Amino acid sequence: LFENSLNYFEYDANSDSLQMDTYVISVAGLLYIVISFFGLVLTCGVEWLVGLFFRITAANGGTILKTNVCSQIAMRILFLLLYSLIPQYVLVMVLLEILVYIAEFLVYQKYMYGVSKVKCLWYVFTANTASLLLGLLLNLYFI
Repeated sequence: LFENSLNYFEYDANSDSLQMDTYVISVAGLLYIVISFFGLVLTCGVEWLVGLFFRITAANGGTILKTNVCSQIAMRILFLLLYSLIPQYVLVMVLLEILVYIAEFLVYQKYMYGVSKVKCLWYVFTANTASLLLGLLLNLYFI
């Protein structure tokens, strides 16, 4: 998103000043939104299926969906903020993934009634790792 911007320079000879404006290409912004939405749907689907495997989706499906929507939105916002401060993509993504693992575990531990801490921990690890690996695989072949 940040690499797909246009810089517009304007020189005023009367005042001997140079002004620069940066415009983000709307196609790049739209593409970011589409990819983010696709990532959100993909993550919710993967974590829902892993929840079926762990037999927790029936009782806690709403919690899984709400938590994933919130964590994906927060992750996208934090990415935009952190990437401007730390321009190393891999480092920012690793930090954000660690935050997602921790935050989702804390939310699930509190709101998934009848699920032990160990099962909750394994679910978070398995679901988020599966989602992450599928996302990396899709990035490798499609983006």
